[in-house]
Amino acid sequence: MKKGIFLFTFFLFIINSVVSGQHIPVEINILKEGLKVKPTQVVNLPVLVKNNGDDEQDIEVILNLPDGWKGILQKQTVRLAKGGKKLLLFSFQVPAMAPQTAFAVKVQLSNISDPQARVISETTIDVQEREDVSVMLVSSGKYVMAGENLHATFRIQNNGNVGKKLYLEATNCEIEGSKELEVAPGESKEFTAVLSTNPELGATHKSYLSVKAVSGATVYGSAFHSFVVYPKKDYRRDPFFRFPVTASSAYLFTNQDDEPMSGYQFEIAGAGALEPTGKHQLEFLARGPNNNKFNNMGLYDQYYITYQNPNLRLTLGDRTYQFTPLTESSRFGTGVEARMQFGNGFRVGALYVKPRFYESIDYEYAGVVGYKFNKHSSIDFYYISKQMSLLPDVIQMASLNTKINPFPNTYLDLEYSRGYLDGESDDAYRANLNSRFSIFRIAGNYYYAGENYPGYFNNSKFYSANVSARITKKIDFGVYAKEDFQNAQLDTFFTTAPYSRSFQTSLNFKVARNISWRFYWRDYERKDRLDKNKFHYKTRSLNTQFNHRYKFLSYDLNGEYGKTTSLQAEETNNRQKTYRFSSNILFRISSAHSVELFGSLSNVNSFITDDQRTFTFGGSARSRITRNLQAGLYLQNYYDIDQYYQNRNLMRFNFEYRFLKKHKIAANSYYTLFRAETENPTLTLSVGYTYQMGIPLKRTEQVGQLKGHITDNHGNPVEGMVLSMLSETALTDENGQFYFASLPVGRHLLFIDKSKLEINEVTNIPMPLEIDIVGEKETAINFEIAPGARFSGKFLTDESEFPGTIVIELKGEFDNMRISTKSDGSFSFPVLRPGNYLFKVYEATLPNNYSLSKTEYELKLENEQEFDLKIHLEKKKRNIIFKSQGFILTPEVKTVSKNKEQSKTETVKKIPEAKFYSVQIGAFKQKKDKTSAFFKRRVFDFERQTDNLHKYFIGVFANKQDALKLKRELEKIYKNPFVVSIDGDDIQPEH
Repeated sequence: MKKGIFLFTFFLFIINSVVSGQHIPVEINILKEGLKVKPTQVVNLPVLVKNNGDDEQDIEVILNLPDGWKGILQKQTVRLAKGGKKLLLFSFQVPAMAPQTAFAVKVQLSNISDPQARVISETTIDVQEREDVSVMLVSSGKYVMAGENLHATFRIQNNGNVGKKLYLEATNCEIEGSKELEVAPGESKEFTAVLSTNPELGATHKSYLSVKAVSGATVYGSAFHSFVVYPKKDYRRDPFFRFPVTASSAYLFTNQDDEPMSGYQFEIAGAGALEPTGKHQLEFLARGPNNNKFNNMGLYDQYYITYQNPNLRLTLGDRTYQFTPLTESSRFGTGVEARMQFGNGFRVGALYVKPRFYESIDYEYAGVVGYKFNKHSSIDFYYISKQMSLLPDVIQMASLNTKINPFPNTYLDLEYSRGYLDGESDDAYRANLNSRFSIFRIAGNYYYAGENYPGYFNNSKFYSANVSARITKKIDFGVYAKEDFQNAQLDTFFTTAPYSRSFQTSLNFKVARNISWRFYWRDYERKDRLDKNKFHYKTRSLNTQFNHRYKFLSYDLNGEYGKTTSLQAEETNNRQKTYRFSSNILFRISSAHSVELFGSLSNVNSFITDDQRTFTFGGSARSRITRNLQAGLYLQNYYDIDQYYQNRNLMRFNFEYRFLKKHKIAANSYYTLFRAETENPTLTLSVGYTYQMGIPLKRTEQVGQLKGHITDNHGNPVEGMVLSMLSETALTDENGQFYFASLPVGRHLLFIDKSKLEINEVTNIPMPLEIDIVGEKETAINFEIAPGARFSGKFLTDESEFPGTIVIELKGEFDNMRISTKSDGSFSFPVLRPGNYLFKVYEATLPNNYSLSKTEYELKLENEQEFDLKIHLEKKKRNIIFKSQGFILTPEVKTVSKNKEQSKTETVKKIPEAKFYSVQIGAFKQKKDKTSAFFKRRVFDFERQTDNLHKYFIGVFANKQDALKLKRELEKIYKNPFVVSIDGDDIQPEH
């Protein structure tokens, strides 16, 4: 049965195809196949139709689109002659939310006379991915009280056609709930960011927070929000200029060499300006007793003081004194130094120091003279003398230093020195270069000191050079070379790093926003400087470094592979393959908490030691438990021997608590390999207290206080109103009270944020309000915020159209407003404060032939009152008779002077009551008399006061033509005179 149905259907299909082919011998071809389009794109699809039959064909071509697609041109009718063909163009738009997939699009052709006969052609449209993700702020407060949390709600909207898995990155805030969101096409999701504020805040502070939606290296959207934090506590402006001083004490304990020791150390230090302009600076330190035996926990005793201004610097006490890099790079000890800079560029200086940590030198002193050409160019000559402990003769050295800026972004620092000792002399020189041009950056140093040169270096050379080029925005190439010095007169309190020599080439890739990859070839040598030589080796290796930050995770991976030659081992067994792998992983749990893990695995066996470790690992954790309390922990199992020049902590714990703004308690513990040691770590503990204070030096200003109370018209307190005066801002509390604790003395304006008022609310006194602040006294001000009154009205006439505009005025105790009516005679004033007002109509602005029996009205307005006033204009009745004379009045003319200036004593005989014409020559706010310079060449005939202006006119005419003639004459004397018509108090310009 099923087989029969199938055969029957198959034969029907064949027959229908044959019949259709006979009825429509037309060929149809879609010329563009497999189009790739994006959502919202308009697509033009060309279709070629051809008549292969013997008869003319009337055909209809229809484009069939997927559901929801918008067809612009979807249906066309065409007549094809025998053998004829035609190109048709169909247009449609892909929907914005069309998914990323392939859609079938069909073009159907049918015969108009036989709609059942059809030919169909089909193609596919590949819809590509469209990314459109936005982040916007939905709601958040514009302010928050100190100690409270600000909540900001954001919305992520996916307007693309592909779902997105996004990660939220926050700055200066925390995201509530999960930081990972999945947003489908057309979907939006909301999330909340929270920012905690400092309850101890003493002044108004503007802060911000921002969020980003990212996926991998792509930032899809971001939003920013700023707000104001208002203090809960009264903040008082400090009227004194203060010098900052810090006092501290510490208790120290160590078990070095299994011998427990404890002690105390005290310190007081200060650094800052001595006056408000900052021109004079002072720095001092007093620390004792000497607890250097506690290594990095305790410090050596030190006492010094330094004063400086733009022209002078004086130092006395225990400090590191600077000479020149070749003669004496730096020397710590007890000494004195003075340097002077004159306004013409000339400078001199002298210093003396008795070294503390380099026992081979008894003392040394130096003098310097120089000249400073500009910011980057100078020249100095030094003379230095030093007395060695084991030498009878004094060492003499001279040095010439210069700094130049030969080209833009290129700086050179050069020095030449010659030293004398026991009748022998030798030279030393150095050069430092820093330059940037085009895509290149060059930096380099070179030092050379002769065998008998008695300076800081001797029989040494040191160089370092770095050349880098930014090939593209994401690719950098660089070459680096360095060789360390061999001999230097270092302070023995410090331990210098091992001798090293290296050459390196690198290629850096910025793969994406948070991904970088570096490759470099390295050839380096390291040698122990300690008496018991533990290592001396050379390594050639290929290195790679990969850094990536992904969501809350940051990590870097480092790899090295090459060969190492030990220069202390036998030549037959001194080379081996070298590899090293290290990693560092940082987890940012939140902005206040983070955990870091690190480790290193290597087979570099280049040290002479019985216990060579190849696996190093450790971790650290940091946490800000509260705003004022934070703690940290660090652990590591081992350190490489060639890092002996620094303290190496195997364990460190620190705890810090701040209270009362200026006080701090800190506790620290260390399990440390100290400098120059390779075994036997030492446990050290310390507990310290620090107090920060300011010593008042000068009273800078008198201050006063302002307090107030805001209520509504029913006496209820108004909370949350923002007021500002100068740079200070205050917020009313739940009792409606506000307080400015420290304001400069004087008369200042108090502003209220009107955005906090309702649209119909006003204050019962005008704002801003001018207030006098009195020194060391409290000023009080109270006012109300309440719904205001509305006052509107209309002037009425018997005419269908209102004949003009009228100027009206409203005067109250605090307000004075003047407006004009609208074209229909209506008027409306802004929201008004309750009280008594005088409403005045300016009679001179009434329309022609209208008058009022009453032009002033007394009003009393109350809260929430809507007052509407209707005023009926009365029609004037006047009979005017014109006479045939051209002039109604004749001015009295005086004798004209030689320069044809008109006398300033001419007077007007008569002003007519009927309408007449005149020429206006000026209008002023202040009244002018005929002796004014403005009327020097011709005096006015009469004056009228309208619209708060004094207007001046020449001529009185019965017709406009005569006035125009006078206007042309007056244009030679006055600027822009014009003709006016005057009818009583009505003055209108004539065009």
